[in-house]
Amino acid sequence: MQSPLALQSLQTKPVEEKKWEVHRKYIDIQYIVCGREQMKCACIDACQTKVEYNEEKDVEFTVEEVIKLKEIIVG
Repeated sequence: MQSPLALQSLQTKPVEEKKWEVHRKYIDIQYIVCGREQMKCACIDACQTKVEYNEEKDVEFTVEEVIKLKEIIVG
């Protein structure tokens, strides 16, 4: 079985370049080392599918327009 842990080091991108994603098996844990990051989250039930769920990668892409949206700014 492949480990569900994936460590990544990424640069912040403008919100227009980001994709909304949904996970069903695992969660993303974001740790901001420096700077600021804007994150948004919503219930899966409020999301509309854009690209169907890929079970192997545990990811589904959705459209951004959601009803119950929470916005978090960290840093």
